[in-house]
Amino acid sequence: MKTLKHTTAKASYYNTRAECYDEFNENNSRAINALLEKILKEHHVATVLDLTCGTGSQVFWLIEAGFEVVSSDISLNMLKIAKQKAKLKADTFFIYPYENNPRAIRVYNKASFTKVGQYQATQGAFIGHNSDLMVKKL
Repeated sequence: MKTLKHTTAKASYYNTRAECYDEFNENNSRAINALLEKILKEHHVATVLDLTCGTGSQVFWLIEAGFEVVSSDISLNMLKIAKQKAKLKADTFFIYPYENNPRAIRVYNKASFTKVGQYQATQGAFIGHNSDLMVKKL
């Protein structure tokens, strides 16, 4: 029996789609971002860790909403676009994986979805060292 693999979870999939990602996801992203912002505020979350930031659209939405955000992505092409966007924002910068930067080690509030429509807010920790991290300047 042949086992099917989920190809969209690979960096190569997103690397080939990075240029059109924002345009393709724009309408859906607004609704998701508004819901995410509402849930995070309901649970008094101040800092968000986004390990699948893509081109950074959700990161910038959350920063504008007042959250501190640290983000990363497996796709280098997605991160390149996020970096280009970050240059236009005065309150964001990147921490590179080879930097020994204490700001890359933080404790975070996090919201995790356990089932569709069900979420829980918890405390968590993250040590960033595998990929570029985009963070809001403090």
